[in-house]
Amino acid sequence: MPAETPVKPDSSDQRPPFERPIAQDLSEDLEGAPRNLALAIHQMGEMGVLLLERLLDGEAKVQR
Repeated sequence: MPAETPVKPDSSDQRPPFERPIAQDLSEDLEGAPRNLALAIHQMGEMGVLLLERLLDGEAKVQR
């Protein structure tokens, strides 16, 4: 069984602690596989937000 590669939090996240996602805060209290899972869930959520922003950027603007 291969050794687990730890997932490191994004060091570019310079937001104050009260603005960080809950999964990222929880991951600081965890170690090993549970920590990696919490960080992976956080990264997937962030990726979803980025993909949605990209999708919306490509949509035509609605004029009123």
